[in-house]
Amino acid sequence: MAVFNIPAICDSCGLIFPSGIGAGLQSKVELEGNRSRCPRCNKMASIPNQIVRILQDGIEVFKSDDFTIDVLRALNVAVEDLRSGNKPTLEIARQLDQTSPSVANEFRQWASLGINFVIGMAAVATAVFTWMQTPGQNRTVDEVAVDALESVYQQSQPVISQRLRLPGVMPYNHDEYPQKANRKTRRAQEAKSRRGDR
Repeated sequence: MAVFNIPAICDSCGLIFPSGIGAGLQSKVELEGNRSRCPRCNKMASIPNQIVRILQDGIEVFKSDDFTIDVLRALNVAVEDLRSGNKPTLEIARQLDQTSPSVANEFRQWASLGINFVIGMAAVATAVFTWMQTPGQNRTVDEVAVDALESVYQQSQPVISQRLRLPGVMPYNHDEYPQKANRKTRRAQEAKSRRGDR
């Protein structure tokens, strides 16, 4: 099983970087309310709760027989349209829907995590597609996907301070999972409430 560094996504500048939490790509990982400090802007970054599942789902789509060179080209056109900002994200997703509904559904999920995440998943798609076209390799698809994802960490990424919004897709919101207070803080709060302090 290929082990990788789970990505964190900065809420402030959009950087995707290794969170410091390792996992296998086929593992079932529950991450709730985890955060990591962004190396670019030094603000807190989210580690989305379902990030491993989103990666797994994307790889399954890329490995399918329906993922052809035409679908890969359409995905890369969608990424370029997203980067340029010439078209609304919803329109880009609808165009991708005409080529591949399954990739369009994944695209909508990726877009809720930001443009840099979409760019990263397109890089994973290209790597997996290339691997699928070259028979007899001694590497697994998971190893190829992990290498592609980790290469995204090394690439220059644009500073993007906002998440993309698409109707019907719930954007990831780290405020739904507030960070839990540590034991010392909880005990202090309990003591204050017993004393009637506020």
